[in-house]
Amino acid sequence: MPSLSADSRPAHIQALYEAFGDRTIPKELSYCTYCDDAEYERSLHHPLATLPRALVGKYLADAIHHTGSAEDFLYFVPRIVELEAEESFTFFFVLPDRLKSAGFDGWPAPMRGPVLRARSYVLDAPQRVGRYHVRRVDSRLEFAEVWE
Repeated sequence: MPSLSADSRPAHIQALYEAFGDRTIPKELSYCTYCDDAEYERSLHHPLATLPRALVGKYLADAIHHTGSAEDFLYFVPRIVELEAEESFTFFFVLPDRLKSAGFDGWPAPMRGPVLRARSYVLDAPQRVGRYHVRRVDSRLEFAEVWE
């Protein structure tokens, strides 16, 4: 399912796209040639807001340690967080680790702020994070306590 248009996105999601709007994807991302092929890498080059949930989920699982670098990850952050707000996105608990691996604590405030605000929105609406209810996420986004 494609992303909402910029005009119809919630403000906290639009702020992400604006904060990370200067990020670009390299012509070629590094990827694990044992696990993936060139088609996987090429598929990541479609317009960010149109990347499908399954592809973004796979990228998030592979990000930094199998596909691309921490710098490359910044390009994908708006779409990842946008999909995180959808009930059916299943990689909610992977994101804090990837943010940490990408050096989240050292990001400039204009990038960290929109991520924190968007994740707070998701966490304030537990029915929007799949079958889990989120009780608490620490201020550094390192863990989430869940129950079914």
